[in-house]
Amino acid sequence: ALRFRLSDEEAEKEKKNKKASASASAAVPAPQDDDDLAFRSKSETTRMFKVYKLDDKNQAVPVDIKIGLSNFRFTEVLAGELKKGDKVITRYLASGAKPE
Repeated sequence: ALRFRLSDEEAEKEKKNKKASASASAAVPAPQDDDDLAFRSKSETTRMFKVYKLDDKNQAVPVDIKIGLSNFRFTEVLAGELKKGDKVITRYLASGAKPE
């Protein structure tokens, strides 16, 4: 990791610049420190995945999709060949396991 410390003079100049720019940028809210997406570009928040949906014969068919935000319960699908009402495989049951 690279660590850098400003000299005392540069730190003082930086403080003055921040005070001057704070009044100018007051209209734009700053992202919260715990916001993971605050420092990510759009390309970093969209990813390609392969999911499987069931066709008319109940056979698994691979489909490439581009996802956006996900919280491990809900996932935003941005692009791909999924339509509303498609049956998507969400997990694999081991042989002998009873479906929920």
